[in-house]
Amino acid sequence: MTEEDFKGSFYAAKITSKDGSSQFKVKYETILKEDESGPLEEVVNTNQLRPVPPQVPKNFFSLHELADAYDHDGWWAGIICGKFQSKYFMYFPTTGEEKSFPLEKLRIHQEWFNGEWTYPRRG
Repeated sequence: MTEEDFKGSFYAAKITSKDGSSQFKVKYETILKEDESGPLEEVVNTNQLRPVPPQVPKNFFSLHELADAYDHDGWWAGIICGKFQSKYFMYFPTTGEEKSFPLEKLRIHQEWFNGEWTYPRRG
């Protein structure tokens, strides 16, 4: 997604065609057109595309660990800032929001860099 409200998030989509030398047309799996008549389609630059990251089993997250949370039909990058009972609290730098999530809505944050998945470190 290219809109400012979606900065810091990733959504599942299928590439439907190539549009020029560095752009592709995609159809989102969970985002609908404004009139809700079907999946949203748009043209995106190559640098906005990445494959789905591998699933990495995780039983807990540590304070200040980078993670992705599934919210509003997409994955949002954030920082674990607390835990209470079975909920993790995350801070999202791109929106300035803090929200809570159960473990099953979280995954390890990974970055797509030079054609492979990496685990960035906070520091």
